[in-house]
This record gives sequence, structure tokens and C-alpha cells, in this order.
Amino acid sequence: MNDKLANYFKSFNEQLTDDLGSRFDYSKLLMYGKKKKASLSYDDEMIDLPWIHEAEEVVSKIKTIVNNINPNINLENEFENSEFDTFEDRYIVFLIDQLSSLLAVTSSNLASSTKKLNDYFIGQNISLNDVALLKDVKVLSANNNLFVEEQRKLLQLRETLGLLMETNYYNCLKKSVYFDDKSVCINGVIANDPLYGACYDFYKRLKELLSAHYDLPAPVRNNDYHNYLLLCLLLTLDNIGFVLNGASPEFDNKDYLLKVKNLKFSRNNINLSINTDSDDHIDLLFEDNNDYKQKGKRISKVSLDLYPSLDKVVPTNEEASSYFAKKVNARLSKGYDNAFVITTLLGLQNNNIIIASPNANPFDANLTNMIESCLLYLPANAFTYSHYCPICGGHVESSDNNGNYECSVCGSKYMLLTDKEKKEYIWVKRLSNKEGE
Repeated sequence: MNDKLANYFKSFNEQLTDDLGSRFDYSKLLMYGKKKKASLSYDDEMIDLPWIHEAEEVVSKIKTIVNNINPNINLENEFENSEFDTFEDRYIVFLIDQLSSLLAVTSSNLASSTKKLNDYFIGQNISLNDVALLKDVKVLSANNNLFVEEQRKLLQLRETLGLLMETNYYNCLKKSVYFDDKSVCINGVIANDPLYGACYDFYKRLKELLSAHYDLPAPVRNNDYHNYLLLCLLLTLDNIGFVLNGASPEFDNKDYLLKVKNLKFSRNNINLSINTDSDDHIDLLFEDNNDYKQKGKRISKVSLDLYPSLDKVVPTNEEASSYFAKKVNARLSKGYDNAFVITTLLGLQNNNIIIASPNANPFDANLTNMIESCLLYLPANAFTYSHYCPICGGHVESSDNNGNYECSVCGSKYMLLTDKEKKEYIWVKRLSNKEGE
């Protein structure tokens, strides 16, 4: 089981508690976060393949076995002599298939850890056409001799196995007698022949190596991810201009879980209040205190559900995507103006699924986009957009009692505002949430 990410969050949370204790204020936590910011992310473009050299040696031995026997095998007449249709050679063909599976899944994992332009642009929420933004940005894989060398060995091994699978030896023995994991045992040849014996020794490790790739990653503990995310969120708010509004309430870090109520910030005339008292949810409340003609409070209540990793309930990214969409809609039905699920699961990001992880590139841009999407103000004609959605153009009905318009087509939510100088604006509280359904 791959426990790298779970161990990272566990270590992060334990270190935070060791350094700060169980009670502290916002200033102390923010300063701690700024000092530790470099450790809030790590380069996941690393592969741990201590077995790759062993695989090279085994494939070399398999190649010797095949080359010694293959000239004696005729594909049309199969074996000219039945002495070559042996248990140990059927086992070698089975081992070729197992090695091929191991190298295929390893290659797939390697490809997913390779840095890509698409990941950067999705994270920054910018168009791939904005190539000017690439200047001086280190996005793609840099020179990493170990990474490149392991990559090269892996591809060479796959190529060699591919050639072995084209031989008469492989194709004749493959259809000779059914062979599977239960068929594997040691006989006199395997026990005493250095070529077959070395292959058997490596096979005994294959289950362990394959399970390391196929098993679910170790689950991340909720409180570890919660504390990581809360600190990243506070650093993001500080970076985009939100400052503490009034005295800081005390953070309670009992049982390695940060809890705080009515932590208040402001930026210009926007106030923000943060409340968190559970390990899987954070509440944000935005309030617009600008001087408008409209009476009443102009607020936006935002839900953040934290779902750090796959588990037995949600074992795949596909199921997670569907589950997250239902989670968002459940929050909206309870009266939230906007709702997000924040997770470490790469590849799921959309308008309401936010990736925040130490190996996401860049995680702070994702959180910035999330906050700013809740505070999108645009000059616009109030009459027009009291009838048509500014996001998709769909027809909208009259506003609710709080002055909010909600589009039944795309699910966006907004408020029309007019300042004292009669300038008209739209506050987009929620962009379309239909994407993930």
C-alpha cells in the first residue's frame, strides 16, 4: 500500500502540534505557516523502483532461455520435439506476462507523475493560448538524472518483453496448456538451473510489487488533512489581501484538530468569517459592506467539505466525481450559496471540486481561484440580467427574498447591485455547478 501521502499529512500535523502546542492565536499560526510554506508542497516526480535492476537481470535470463530454445520451435508444426514443452518453460511464458503487467502499470504511474502543461493551466484557471504566462515559469520536468534513467530502463524492458512475446517460443507455449498463479511451483529444473531459479526467485516478489501499484493508497486521516487545508487557506487569504478583522479568537488544537469560531477577515469592504468545528467541514461567510441602494444584508454562505482520499466507500476517481457532485448539491439544497469539495485526488478539478495537495501544481492557485470565484463582481445592466443568466444566457425567474437570482439551466447564483452613483453590478456568488453531474 502506498502510504507516502498519508504519512506526509500525519507528519505535518504532528509537527504543527509539537511546534505550536494545543492553543494559539491567528498571528502565531500565520507566522508558522509562512516559515513552513516550502514544506507544504513536494515534488512528486519521483519513482521508487529498487527492483528495476533485478527486473533487468531477470529479463536478461529469460532472453537467454528463449534464445536457446526458440530456434528449435516451428510455429506451424508447434514443437518438433516435445522435450521443449516443459513445465518450467510454460512457467517462463507466464512470468513474461506477469512482468509485462508490472511494467505496464508502473509505466502508467510514471506517466501520471510526469509534469504536464495542462495541469499547470488547469491549476491557474487560464487558457492554454496564454503562452505569455509561461515565461520564467518552471512547469515541466527539469533535469533529474535518476528519474530519466529509471524511465529509460523501464521503457527498454517493455520493449524487450514485447520482442520476446513475438517469438515462436512464447506463442506456442502460450496456447499449449493453461497456466496461472496456482500452477506455479518449484521443480527440479527450477531449483537447480541458475537461469530458471533466478526467475523463480524474482517471481516470488511479483505479488508484493504488483499490490504496491494496484492497492488503494493508504487513507489520509481527516484531522491531518483538515489542519493542512486550514493552514493553506489562511496563507492564501493573507496572500490575496485579506487581513484579520479585530482580535483573533483562540485556535483549539485538541486531539490534533484545529477548531476556531468567528475568525474574521476583511478586504476592502468585504468581510469574511470562518468557522470550523469538525474534521471534514469548514464554513465561510462573505459579507459585502459596500454602500448600495439595496437594503438588507448582502451575504454569501459557502460550504467546504474535505474529502482527503479514496476509501472503501468511494474506491475510484469516477465514483468520487459522482459522490462529490451529490455532496455539493446536498449543501446547496440546505441553503448554502456555494459549495465545494476539497480533495487530494488529482484529475477531478472542476468549478466545485478543488484540488489541494502537497503534490498538486500549484495548490495555492486552486484555493485562490476558489475564493475569488465567490467574489466575482462585474459591471452589468441590472434590467437585462434580472431576466437572463449572465453565465449561460438562460431565462431566470424573479429574485428570492434576499435579492438572489438562480439559473435553473446552469445552476449559477448571483445578486444585482446598484451603488450610490447608480453604477450597476452583478455579484456572481456561484458559477455553474452542473459540470460535475
